[in-house]
Amino acid sequence: MKKIVLAALVPAALLSAAAPASAQAWGHRDDAARYTPVRNDDVRRDIDGLRFQIDRAERNRAISRREADGLRRQARDIQRQYAYMSRGGLDRGEYRTLQRRVAEVRGHLRMERWDRDGRRG
Repeated sequence: MKKIVLAALVPAALLSAAAPASAQAWGHRDDAARYTPVRNDDVRRDIDGLRFQIDRAERNRAISRREADGLRRQARDIQRQYAYMSRGGLDRGEYRTLQRRVAEVRGHLRMERWDRDGRRG
C-alpha cells in the first residue's frame, strides 16, 4: 500500500517542482521590464537609422520625393507601434515584430532604389 501511495506522490511532486521553473523560462510580461532598456535602444536605433537611410537616399536622388514620403509614412507607423507596445515593456514577440517591420521597410527602400521609376509600387 505504501508503494502505491508513494508511486502516486512522486509524479505529482515532480510536476509541482517543475512548474515554477518552466514559468520562468518562457519569460512573462514582468520580465519584459528588465530587458526593455536594451530592446528599446535597439528599436529606436533601427528606426532612426531607417529614417536616416531614407533621407540620404532622397538627398542623393536615389529615390524620388514621392517614394521617400511613402517610406517615411511606414517608418512613422513603426514608431507609433513602438510607442504603443513599449508602454509596459517590450517582450520578445513585440521586439521581433518591430524588428521585422523595420527590415521590411529597409527591403522596400532597397527596391525603390533599384527600380528608378520615381513612383511607389
